[in-house]
Amino acid sequence: MKKNNLKELINLIIKKYPKIRDFILNKEGNKIKKSISIVINDSIVPNKDGLDMILKNHDKIAFLLPFSGG
Repeated sequence: MKKNNLKELINLIIKKYPKIRDFILNKEGNKIKKSISIVINDSIVPNKDGLDMILKNHDKIAFLLPFSGG
């Protein structure tokens, strides 16, 4: 059974929606931007090695862009 990681998921999303790449990944495309938070099943993915995180069926994934309020 093949294990899919977060990087593979992001690549699939970028393939379907190419313009989203610049919002999620750094210029080199090898790291999640520091301004983006990715949450998997209510846990924040660490930016330093988050792309290698293995995903399971039925994982809930959210990409959170920076925001502020007041």
